[in-house]
Amino acid sequence: MRERRETAALTAVMVAVYVGLAYAISHTSGSSIAQAVAVLLLLLPVPGVVAFIHGLRSGSSSISFLVGFIPVFVFFMTGALFGAFEGVPVVSGLFLGACSGIVGYSGAIKKRGERDWVVFMLIGILLWIFVMLGSML
Repeated sequence: MRERRETAALTAVMVAVYVGLAYAISHTSGSSIAQAVAVLLLLLPVPGVVAFIHGLRSGSSSISFLVGFIPVFVFFMTGALFGAFEGVPVVSGLFLGACSGIVGYSGAIKKRGERDWVVFMLIGILLWIFVMLGSML
């Protein structure tokens, strides 16, 4: 029961941070410090790394996937509500959320002793970085 509360609190904190990021991106003009921090946080799958660590602790693959997926998906949905994103934010949220979730999933399978965790982690991180860099060009 305690682990579920910790997971819910961790996910809620990450969702709050990423909603704040979406707000900062949509309500700042020019090249402000908030946009620079947002770009730096978005270049790496921070929720995926947190989910990876959670997966190493808990070993639950589905929960670790969701810990990585939910903050990213909510980020894109709130960004769309704030008018920060053009295009199709649902597809971006689903794809990048899945990339982040795959990184979290790899932490859970590492705890179980499987060796494919490296492949899953590299795929998730590289897809994330390539999509983010491609969208910034």
